[in-house]
Amino acid sequence: MRKILKKKEVNGSYLEKEIIVLPEQEGLRLGVCLSEHTRSRSQVEKMIRQSLVKKKQGEVFIPVKSSHKVKTGECYYLKLPVKKPEILKPYHFPIPIIFEDEHLLIINKPAGIVTHPGPGHEQNTLVNALMEKINISPGMDPLRPGIVHRLDKDVSGLMIFSKTIKVQELLIEQFKLKKIKRIYQALVIGSVKKKENQIISFIGRHPRDRKKFYSFNEERKGTKKAITSYRVLKSFQNCIHHIECQLETGRTHQIRVHLSSQNLPVLGDTIYFPLRQQKKTVKLYDKKEETKTILKNILSLNRLALYSAFLHFTHPISKKDLSFKLSWPKELHSLMNELNFEKNSVIH
Repeated sequence: MRKILKKKEVNGSYLEKEIIVLPEQEGLRLGVCLSEHTRSRSQVEKMIRQSLVKKKQGEVFIPVKSSHKVKTGECYYLKLPVKKPEILKPYHFPIPIIFEDEHLLIINKPAGIVTHPGPGHEQNTLVNALMEKINISPGMDPLRPGIVHRLDKDVSGLMIFSKTIKVQELLIEQFKLKKIKRIYQALVIGSVKKKENQIISFIGRHPRDRKKFYSFNEERKGTKKAITSYRVLKSFQNCIHHIECQLETGRTHQIRVHLSSQNLPVLGDTIYFPLRQQKKTVKLYDKKEETKTILKNILSLNRLALYSAFLHFTHPISKKDLSFKLSWPKELHSLMNELNFEKNSVIH
């Protein structure tokens, strides 16, 4: 992350940002370095061509080139075009509802759908699909009504949506106080050193790839502490493992980043386990014909082998304890069968 010192509107059409390059960005191309603050790297390139990016040198602002290698302490000014606010549009997409009352919803989020509108996904999200169920109050974020927590696009499973801003605030407070128990299940590949383990690190943007997050051993600017506990439920040929993860914090991509840092990437994760790397890993384990077939099927996965399996929390209004549990997603049943893993695992 870069340190933002100033942020203001200019002539009602641009958002101005003053950015200082931090030590971990030393040597990055300017286009890569600044892309974190825009919708894409191509937008940075366009802004540079339009002279919307300048470098502060003393009291003077000078033009820049995208290929420039940045140095620690350099100061850049960006003028980001301000988009008109989006208006939510209904999206007719079937969302399985597990529980519903006048205050909240528990849904089984399908894989392949984004939780809420954002850059690159302005419409056709879970929020759009559920907006008729949510009382969109004036105090709510207009593009994130009802949001209490999120699941990544290609992750499925249990999610809570609030119907009112009061319930939303109460549930978010429960998350902050770690009163909501969440358990995920996943299929990972690699060599397990510990059957049970707790991973504690600081998660922040990857120093060189803005699409990814990274697990740092020590706290840095822009990072947040993350805690994930996992245990192995069953293993296949000592290379593919059915595991259970419990979150104590809720950072973006937390499970995927933590497991990847342990050399146990989640199957189907093309961000933290690129296809090129998957193919290399497969070659290490394709000695038996049975394994070859399974690993070939793994390479064809079009989603993450990760889902939100269990939720337990106190209803913020009725004060009743609520628990919800899901078995493995149907689209992963055949792979679970081939691996001889249980599809209805016991949650502890």
